[in-house]
This record gives sequence, C-alpha cells and structure tokens, in this order.
Amino acid sequence: MYSYNSLLGRFLVGENWGLTFFYFLVLMTVRNMNNIIPASKQKPVNNQATLSLTKNSGKKSKIIIISTIIGALFLIILANYLLPRFFILLTRASRIPHYSLSNSYVFAAPILAQADGQQKIQVTVFLLDEKGIGIKDQPVNLLLRPLESTAASPQIKAVRPTTDSLGQAIFEITCRQPGKFQVVATVNGRQLIRTTRIIFRPSP
Repeated sequence: MYSYNSLLGRFLVGENWGLTFFYFLVLMTVRNMNNIIPASKQKPVNNQATLSLTKNSGKKSKIIIISTIIGALFLIILANYLLPRFFILLTRASRIPHYSLSNSYVFAAPILAQADGQQKIQVTVFLLDEKGIGIKDQPVNLLLRPLESTAASPQIKAVRPTTDSLGQAIFEITCRQPGKFQVVATVNGRQLIRTTRIIFRPSP
C-alpha cells in the first residue's frame, strides 16, 4: 500500500522540495481518484436525475484533480525556474554601478596646442559616483563640438576608452587646422554635464 510512497520518498526527498511537494500532490490525487466510483460500477437507480447528478459530480471531481495538477506544475515551474532567474536579474541590476553625471567631468591637458597634426592634447574623463569614487569598466565616447566656424577635423585616439579602477578613460587629440572645440564625454549614451574646451592654434 505504501511501497510506491516510500520509493518516491527515497528518490525525491532532500534536494528538491518543489518536486517533492509536486509528487506528494500527485499521490494524493491518485488516492482521491481511486475513491471515485466509476459510473459503470455504480448501483442502478430508478431516479434518472440522481444518476445524472452522480455522473456530473464525478466529472467535476476529475476536473478539479486535473486543475490541481496543472496548478502544481505551474507552481513548480515558478519556484524552480522563473523566480530564481528573476532574483538573479535583480541581483545583477543592483550591482550595476551608479555614476553621477554631474559629479563626473572631462579634463584636458594642455588645453592649447599647435594645429600641426603632431602636438597632442590629452583628455581624461573622470567617471565618478556621488561620493567621488571612480567607476570602473564603463565605455566612454568622446565628442568634439566646434565653438566657431572651422574646417578643422580633429583626430581622436582612444588610448583607454574604458574606465580603469580610478574611473579614468584617456584620449589623445591632434588636429591639422586651427579651431576651438568643446569636449563632451558620453557614457552608455548619457552625456556628462561637466565638459571642457580645447584650442588648436595656427602653426607658426
């Protein structure tokens, strides 16, 4: 009578409580189904309405049992697959560094260079959080916006476009024609509020 219970218990109990609970529901359902008297084994009655009611009750019981199994399956899938993945994504999202667009800034040294294609202006982007702590492993893009009408086309070399442990990303800029530019940095498509300016002056 309990042999199949003990076998399932030895096989399932211990590692996966969700499956154990599911099989427990299945066992209880099987027992309940055994208690349902099939229509073929029911004693004949003269009252046709009573016979119809008995058949309908049996059908309803089977529907309830099937619904219970389906509901248990859904709970098992929810507990073993969907919820763990949700919590993993939630944990990853909580680990995403929160940098401050207003506290981060762009620094250039020097801010003035000859427009000969040789002299370089080094631009360092400091990506910081609200407490001034550097945020690492973030990709930085650098943009140059002309501040005056010019045909100059500066060249940007990404020395280290991803921030290091100090939150710094480094670029080098050269130009062959004079011009003034605003240096803008973006991180993940978001622009830092604090920018800087550089100037390439005519070569002597």
